[in-house]
Amino acid sequence: MNDQEKNDIIKSRGRPATGKGEPVLVRLQPEILGPVDDISSSLEISRPEAVRLLINRGLAFNELSEAIETITHIGGEFLRGVPISNSDQLAFSTAIIKLFETKDDADDDLRASLEEIRNSLADRGYLKGDE
Repeated sequence: MNDQEKNDIIKSRGRPATGKGEPVLVRLQPEILGPVDDISSSLEISRPEAVRLLINRGLAFNELSEAIETITHIGGEFLRGVPISNSDQLAFSTAIIKLFETKDDADDDLRASLEEIRNSLADRGYLKGDE
């Protein structure tokens, strides 16, 4: 085997790349770290995966909350001078939940939470005829 044939075989070294991302160092106090560890052990995932999951859930619920607030505000502007009833706000919120449930990037836990909200509203009789 000559030198050229030896150089054709390139072995990979070290850990495989996990993708581009910016490492973020966050110091967590025990009262916050405990629940994170509980979630990671209950879902059988690593601590970093649990932190990513919780961040994604928080961002998703923040997005949902902002959307509900925006729609309520738009409804208020559209019906200027007419007070929006609780049932109208509920209808806006339900519409946003329906839109959010169909998002492809919503994880199963988020969809389960939204389904729980939907079932709670249905149990109270707010979603009659919405099957």
